[in-house]
Amino acid sequence: MTGTTPEDRNATPSAPAPAGPCAPPFRDEKECLDAWFGALGPMSGNPSTTHAALFSPVGERLPALRRLAERNRATRAAGGTLRLFDAFDGLGLDLLDRLLLLALLRDAFDVRTGRGMNLGQLCDAVGAADWSHQDAVRTRAEVAGTLRRLRLLQSDADTVVPERCYRLDPRWKSALLAGRTEPGEESLPEAATSAARLQATLYRAGRLLFLVGPLATDRVQAWSDARPDAPGWDSLSPARRLLSAALSWYLSPGGDGSSDPFAVALREAGAHTPVEAALFATLLSRSADDEPVAWALLSEALDGLPGVGTDRAALAGPASPLGRAGLVEEAGRGNNCGVTLRASRAARARVVPSGLALVRPRDGETAAKSEGDDTVEKVQPRLTLSGLVLAPGLRLRLTEALAVPRALAAAADWGASESLLGAPGVALLLYGPPGTGKTLAAEAIAGELGRTLWRLRTDQLLSKYVGESEKKLAATFRSAREAGDVVLVDEADSLLSSRAGDRQRWEISLTNLLLQEIESFTGVVVLTTNRDEALDPALERRLLARLEIGMPGPEEREQLWARHLPPRAPRAADVDLTALARAYALSGSHIRTAALFAVAKAAARPDAKRLLTRADLHEAAAAQLARTAEGKTVVGFAPASVPAPRLALVATHKDA
Repeated sequence: MTGTTPEDRNATPSAPAPAGPCAPPFRDEKECLDAWFGALGPMSGNPSTTHAALFSPVGERLPALRRLAERNRATRAAGGTLRLFDAFDGLGLDLLDRLLLLALLRDAFDVRTGRGMNLGQLCDAVGAADWSHQDAVRTRAEVAGTLRRLRLLQSDADTVVPERCYRLDPRWKSALLAGRTEPGEESLPEAATSAARLQATLYRAGRLLFLVGPLATDRVQAWSDARPDAPGWDSLSPARRLLSAALSWYLSPGGDGSSDPFAVALREAGAHTPVEAALFATLLSRSADDEPVAWALLSEALDGLPGVGTDRAALAGPASPLGRAGLVEEAGRGNNCGVTLRASRAARARVVPSGLALVRPRDGETAAKSEGDDTVEKVQPRLTLSGLVLAPGLRLRLTEALAVPRALAAAADWGASESLLGAPGVALLLYGPPGTGKTLAAEAIAGELGRTLWRLRTDQLLSKYVGESEKKLAATFRSAREAGDVVLVDEADSLLSSRAGDRQRWEISLTNLLLQEIESFTGVVVLTTNRDEALDPALERRLLARLEIGMPGPEEREQLWARHLPPRAPRAADVDLTALARAYALSGSHIRTAALFAVAKAAARPDAKRLLTRADLHEAAAAQLARTAEGKTVVGFAPASVPAPRLALVATHKDA
């Protein structure tokens, strides 16, 4: 900051030089915030041709900063409210802290970023142009200062310091804008189902345990809190807060998960504190085949959570609530790590849906890519069952089928696993005409369970070498079972057609193996086909449910039209989706294609006429109906040979 005095360096916007008479107040808080953001310069720095640092030093910016401070005072004198700067005053921030916080707040607003700001970017924003002031910025971020003491600042704790990034703690963003001097509560995305809640909770618990003892070779980057009384970063504190937020679903009276198996198990055991729930969740986050966890790691992970502390006997000993209820058990002593603990098999069977392991191993623990990974397409679901358009009866049957493994888990204390029931999986057959949404329904099932969908790729599964196809198939199901994901066998008749016909020996061998894998799979496997009559009869007894997804009725078609048309597309007054749905008996796939053509035609018009009309929709729908009637692809918006009115009559007659 060459050329500035000590007074300039310590000046704060709340105590500027005497104000001039022409400082106009800000119209509102948005104008004020935009003006202060502008004083920081562009996101890449404030270009300057007069300074070697290539951006304006704070000494050159002080007049503009004083002017903004004068406008702040004028706004308050006029009765205006500046809540952000009220919070700055309440926190006792000086000029450098204010500029750093404004830079981090601007970064939090910028949708193009998200990785935070490194030291170089922070120096650009606050005008730290010479080495002494850059060292001051580094000290505020890395060693001591108000931003660290109040934990306003977070870092990704990158071990490569020049690449380390900083951000404003998300809990402080809305608090500062509201003028508060305390951070807000930690929040998590809403989880609509029991499985989704459990998945989120076990993921948070497993993440916390990982951050306690990462592999020596791992370059761990996790948003971490500043240590308020010493240099360095605490990666466990944010992870504990996120886990506590997830556990509140189960521990809060009337919480979303208060009736879930996880909450019921804790309540019946008499375990009511966050630290007890966190211990149970952490042990459940490990696979049943994983090694037990050393108490030394667990105690460090749980330290600071409300409850009985981290005394092992009180928290996990035989006389503790978790120990008495048989939820947690000692597994002996590990090599040089003292007592180890694990969740009991009965607890796992009771709480975790049968066959659905909710947490995948982290990358560092995976020795190599699974053998079966190249035979599947892994799909991250875009929707859950609530996003499907289904007839009420079909939706009910599907929901009941998915509830079976969860119900069996709840019946673990009845000895279900000791009976011939065992731990059955869920095999569902979805059949019906083409284009009715069978594959989309499989994706929604995976989304409902909070899992990835593994779609078997027949082109990669089949091999010209003897025995190679069977090997790939077995590896795929083994990997899916370990991951706890949902398997989709699309167009199942290509792999499971009847063995009674004239088929090759290798085809029969592959069918035999697939039938065995479906029977032994403890998760959810979905099969789809247009030709259910061609399937091998032996498949029938392995199915939990056989669900026909037929052509949608008028009400379902109306919903499909509404969901496929862009919500903000302008529509003419004569557009009537109810009449459109009743006039054309189309499948969901054909409705999607018709909507695509209609929207494209409307969007291609000049601006004054860019709206969706009744004619657009009816012509596109009639073209698709003609396509289904003739079995040919129709290009364009009008039917190739059959007039639209007659098609409408035919469609109405079919529905009747």
